[in-house]
Amino acid sequence: MLLARVINSALGAGMRPATGATVADFTTEENRSAGMGQFGAANNVGTILGPVLVSFIAFLLANTAIFPTSWAPYGRLIPLLLMSFLMMLALFFVYFYLPESFVRQEKNNPQQGFNFDKKNLMLISTGILIFSSFAIIQSITAFYLQDTFSLSILVTQQSLGIALGFMALTSIVAQLTIVQKIKIQPIRLVQWSTPFFIIGTLVAVSADNFIIYVFGMSIIGLGMGLGTPGYTAAASLNADSESQGAAVGLAMVAPGLGFSIGPLLGGFLYEASPVLPFLIILPIFALVFLISSYISKSKLAEKTL
Repeated sequence: MLLARVINSALGAGMRPATGATVADFTTEENRSAGMGQFGAANNVGTILGPVLVSFIAFLLANTAIFPTSWAPYGRLIPLLLMSFLMMLALFFVYFYLPESFVRQEKNNPQQGFNFDKKNLMLISTGILIFSSFAIIQSITAFYLQDTFSLSILVTQQSLGIALGFMALTSIVAQLTIVQKIKIQPIRLVQWSTPFFIIGTLVAVSADNFIIYVFGMSIIGLGMGLGTPGYTAAASLNADSESQGAAVGLAMVAPGLGFSIGPLLGGFLYEASPVLPFLIILPIFALVFLISSYISKSKLAEKTL
């Protein structure tokens, strides 16, 4: 199982920057944030459908006779098999229908390219903080729901799908409405996301029923819907047209590290106290706001979208 996760993560680490770089190639500087918002929305549609599909399969296994009884011991593997089929389908469409967006050209200007300078280091650090916090929430949500509301394993699985589904849904709404309409520096989207993260976290951790908890997760989803396209677009705009792969690839270091650090940190904090993973997020996003405010005043944010 660990080996399967390693392979899955290794392949995913290549797909996101390649897809992000393709989006950057197909969009202009003026609509880069909008393009990254659509890219993020596509990811979040999958985030919604995945948990909903798993919950639906769990419901069918427990309450219907659609699947043969001999499949019952392997019920939790069915979503993994379906995921493998969907990945093969995606591979087919990419190979036969996705046009190549990158055309190699000779570089006449030695200053061209993606420079990993101080400001980019700060930008990526901001991304690591955002995605680590998001990963903390995702990794402990199932435990928190089960322990706080005394849910059975099956109900916990279904409730997790609902909570994560609503979080992804509000993220899509933000990415397909606010991000598509406004024309500002992309780093300012990161600034705007921090109040949603903080308020949503406070609502979730103080919730005394499942509906209020889902409401808090939905507010956090709005924060992700603003923050992630702003972060990716800011990295993309700091590179020329020939260096989008390097820029977006380096930007994708943040979610990779975040989803490595977050679950590990969240697990240790949850062992100490179920509310501690939520509380640690509050100062993190205060720091994210300060760093993004500094970046927005620097040359990295001179271009507006």
